[in-house]
Amino acid sequence: MRGLPPAVLSFATRGYSSLRAFKGLVARTLSRRRFWASVLARGPLIFPLSCDELQGIQKMKMAIMIAMSSGLPSWLVVLAAVITPIVMALTFLMVMDWINRPVSVEECNSDPNAGFHVAQRNDALVFLHALAQLAFVAAGAWRIRQRPGVRVAFLLVAIPVSALVFLLSFMVLIAR
Repeated sequence: MRGLPPAVLSFATRGYSSLRAFKGLVARTLSRRRFWASVLARGPLIFPLSCDELQGIQKMKMAIMIAMSSGLPSWLVVLAAVITPIVMALTFLMVMDWINRPVSVEECNSDPNAGFHVAQRNDALVFLHALAQLAFVAAGAWRIRQRPGVRVAFLLVAIPVSALVFLLSFMVLIAR
């Protein structure tokens, strides 16, 4: 460490308790370099695996790298997990407004169960909305199965957002 300016020496030893600890780290690093240089100077290393096994490992590593790098970016997956349930809920509310027309007095007199039929149709639509939300979460998790980190992020965002949007849309229907 002789010959180094004090500013460089203080920057290089930052984070170490003493100059002695820093010098020990430098000595260990240099001894590791000498060790590997001597190993490599002796000739090629002998592996306990055959060439076919090494090629299989390399192919597996390549397949894992391709699977992890392919697909949609993480931000796009999370954005879809937030926006898609909202779009589905707005579509559901639009369909409910379109289907639920007022029942006239004549229709009510001719069919005393008209209100019951409307309620059954509404129940079926609410069930289909819940099923569509569940199908979205399941299909999204299945689609990104090769990327576990993105899959977890998708599920951690999509499940609460889907449940919240479903409950809010249901409460909007009740409030009308």
